[in-house]
Amino acid sequence: MGIRDTRPDALPDGLPEKCYTVLPYSGRLILLKRGARGFFTCSDQSYSPAQNRKKAKAENRLLGVSKAQEAAMVSGSNYGFDRPEADPNNYDKHGVFLQNANEKLPETMPHQDSVPVRPDREKPGEVRER
Repeated sequence: MGIRDTRPDALPDGLPEKCYTVLPYSGRLILLKRGARGFFTCSDQSYSPAQNRKKAKAENRLLGVSKAQEAAMVSGSNYGFDRPEADPNNYDKHGVFLQNANEKLPETMPHQDSVPVRPDREKPGEVRER
C-alpha cells in the first residue's frame, strides 16, 4: 500500500507516534504511524486473528495508546488525518466515534452477550407458533 504523509502541523492533537491494530478482513497485525496514509505489516504476528488482536492490545498498552487513539489512527491512515474521524477527541473511551461531540455515550455499555428480542420471537431462542 502506498504511503502519503500529512504535514505535522495539520495533525490533530493527541495522536500517538505509532500504534498497532488488526486488519478487519484478514486479521493481520499492522503498524500505523502518525500522519502516514496506509499501514506497515508486522513480521512478528500469528496466523490467528485473535492472537494478533491480543498482541496489538498489549503493544498499545505498553505505548500508552487508548482505544480512542487507535480508532483515530485507523481512520486517519485510511481516509486522511485532516478529517474529524482522525481526531481522538471525537471518540469515547471505548473507541466509538461520537457523531455530536457534545453527546457523550453512557459510561457503561450493554453486555455484549445480551440477545435482543426479535419481533418473531417471544423470548430469545424461542420461536412463536404460527
